Amino acid sequence: MFGYGEGCPDSCSGVSRGHCVQEDGQWSCRCHDGWGGKDCKTRQETKCADNKDNDSDGLIDCADSECCIKDECKDSQMCISAPDPLDILLRKQPPAVTATFYQKMKFLIEEDSVQSYAHRDEYSER
Repeated sequence: MFGYGEGCPDSCSGVSRGHCVQEDGQWSCRCHDGWGGKDCKTRQETKCADNKDNDSDGLIDCADSECCIKDECKDSQMCISAPDPLDILLRKQPPAVTATFYQKMKFLIEEDSVQSYAHRDEYSER
């Protein structure tokens, strides 16, 4: 259900920046391209390959996290992120206190674990 601001912060900053939506009894803003934040007041970087700071936040193209979802920046060093170690510990059983060094390293480097740059085949139990 779309509205004109009922229950939304600052009416989503007007119809040119976003619109107010009610889902499951909660009102929230759905911002149009180029705008973000809970009230659609925050300008966002949308042109990620023009070598300009389009949203005036001091970050250009792929250095701006808003561009990390764009194809131009998906392989950029600036957009690489690491998983939260707490999420991994909740999902996987950590090695026992008595585990060998190899078993502890294996836990860290195996697929979908804490880091993504070391390869499991670089370590052996010997």
